[in-house]
Amino acid sequence: FFSPIWTNVSMQAIVLARRPVREFDEAITLYSYELGKVEALARSNKKITSRQSAHVEPGTVIECALIPGRERLHLAKTQTVWAPLGTRRDLVHIRRLGQAMALANHVLGERVPDRHIFSLVKEWLVFLDTAESVPALFVDALVLRLFSLLGFTAQINQCVFCGRLLADLMREALAENGQRRVGFSVPAGGLVCSVHLRTEEQSPWFWLDIELVYRLIGLYQTDWARMGDWTPEVEESRVLHSIIVSFAQYHSELGLRDWVA
Repeated sequence: FFSPIWTNVSMQAIVLARRPVREFDEAITLYSYELGKVEALARSNKKITSRQSAHVEPGTVIECALIPGRERLHLAKTQTVWAPLGTRRDLVHIRRLGQAMALANHVLGERVPDRHIFSLVKEWLVFLDTAESVPALFVDALVLRLFSLLGFTAQINQCVFCGRLLADLMREALAENGQRRVGFSVPAGGLVCSVHLRTEEQSPWFWLDIELVYRLIGLYQTDWARMGDWTPEVEESRVLHSIIVSFAQYHSELGLRDWVA
């Protein structure tokens, strides 16, 4: 990993986190297109004279070189490619940015590059920077799509056990109890018909009406620009957030707390 091939090679990376190391240095966590998540030492980054300190705020896309040292990589030749200037306009935008970067830093494994993950996070940052309002549901959408790229996609178009389609599940529910709703099982990873829901009642599960199911599908599929026009109801956002948090916590190998708590 510390091959000289990376010495002075310029690469693009997203800054996920920064933390102090010793008196004047900082450890900068990056997600790069070429290397995935890596941590590099930024020497003298806390000094007032540092030229690269302003370039490594979380959420910034930078061009940099990673130079192998004896024990760790060193950050050099840092330049800003894109910075979330609009995001810093108010505390809500700043909070959402911090929540998203902290979560990505937590769930992404080290040195596992994925161009789709890089593109997803970068596009979400640009979306956040231009969005007028930023409900927590926007972070939830990023979480769903990030976990999907990591191999955990909720099945929300059919029963995970018998494969019966959503339309059939809704018709059955309407005939049985007069309500168009279906169960969502967290351990099973998706929608569950009324027959199989009885075997899942001891596990974390939720009721979803048809509007919530379509909203959940939208969180996966709607492009960021159109999602900026969403105005979700408070109760709708609360239920969806609870489902997404439970789903992510169940499938996270490292343990995960509620990112907006």
